[in-house]
Amino acid sequence: MLRVAIRVNNDAHARVGPLSLNVNNSRTLTDKEVRKYMQSTIRAARGDFARVSLSCFAHQVPNAAQRKIIFEEMEQHGLPALARTALLTDSGLMRGALTAYSWVTRSDSDAFAIADRRRALVWLAERASFDVEEAMQALDGCFAAVGLTPR
Repeated sequence: MLRVAIRVNNDAHARVGPLSLNVNNSRTLTDKEVRKYMQSTIRAARGDFARVSLSCFAHQVPNAAQRKIIFEEMEQHGLPALARTALLTDSGLMRGALTAYSWVTRSDSDAFAIADRRRALVWLAERASFDVEEAMQALDGCFAAVGLTPR
């Protein structure tokens, strides 16, 4: 069941049950955009927060200050920690860095190539049940909403 589909700046967000999907196409991600995105998605969730998350940043990932904004917004609004997170990126370096980060921090996170997005969704569904086919459609809709075509 698709709960929410919104667009904020160069971000597209969708919810499929306990799954949060985010595709960002900003060439220069600003603190203001990050804060607005967080506030919009938190408001749209109406207290029914995601348990797992998949994100794709086409040009740049949030920097340290922007990650702090994300965590502050989550804390301020009482969002629970995510059970599992996935990052889609075609950068082998980014995938390797996230793998190393997850080993060091023991976080349940992983990175996948964009072409492996279905495999990423199946991996996330191991922690929170959702319809993978519906999630694929919602994810591809997010890509289209920000002018991207996944390969």
